[in-house]
Amino acid sequence: MTDQGKLVDFMGDYSPYLVIEIAKTVDGVKDSRSSHTCVHLFQCLGCDTQKTEVIQEIPK
Repeated sequence: MTDQGKLVDFMGDYSPYLVIEIAKTVDGVKDSRSSHTCVHLFQCLGCDTQKTEVIQEIPK
């Protein structure tokens, strides 16, 4: 499976341009801001299956 990026980037035409802290309010994870997690979309290139995974952010 390949990482397609943040799930919120696929929610609308302008969603990739939202500030990440605002986008996290609609990612479906209750405490993603405080837990420093992000929901990513993964896709299988062979069968086109998609799934989401909550991943830990890399500290800056």
